Amino acid sequence: MSRSGRTDFDFDGARKAVFSTANLPAAIALAVLVICAVLADLQNTKVSDQLARAEVQAKVNIIRAKLEGNVNGNLQLVQGLVSAIVTEPYMGQQRFASLASNLFRQRSQLRNIAGAPDLVISLMYPMEGNQKAIGLDYRKSEAQRTAALRARDLGVLVLAGPVDLAQGGRGFVGRIPVFVPTAGGGSRFWGILSAVIDVD
Repeated sequence: MSRSGRTDFDFDGARKAVFSTANLPAAIALAVLVICAVLADLQNTKVSDQLARAEVQAKVNIIRAKLEGNVNGNLQLVQGLVSAIVTEPYMGQQRFASLASNLFRQRSQLRNIAGAPDLVISLMYPMEGNQKAIGLDYRKSEAQRTAALRARDLGVLVLAGPVDLAQGGRGFVGRIPVFVPTAGGGSRFWGILSAVIDVD
């Protein structure tokens, strides 16, 4: 006891009491418990993160499947128009509009369809709001040349998007090459049929 009447704390004695051999098993057990708690927390965090990622991936997969289904369904509608062009390669705007208008009566997200014989747009449906596209030469259009030529050269549908549409909103643009039969039994490149599919 000090002169002021207070008891002085004996640090040396406390250290010896805590770290005595009698308390060693308890100290080891405490250290093991702390380590186990930290590891369990890390594992819980890791599992929680994995579950969150899996949930987001599942939602993305559902959205992707719906989007693919919509795009494929719309492009299947356009394939009917491709078949009509193969049998009537010299059709004019009136016939094209008559056939294309039937596609818009179906439940679809089609925004417009353009026919480009020899890669120059001369057929359009609907014409309203899309008149500026008439006369567009894909070979001279910096923004569209690559996809149009790729569709022609590969002979397959080329899908771009989603892209910002000139009419506003976002959509996919499917470019379908059209080949028509020739008298010799072969085929020649007619042009491109482009379908704009709204995704908004």
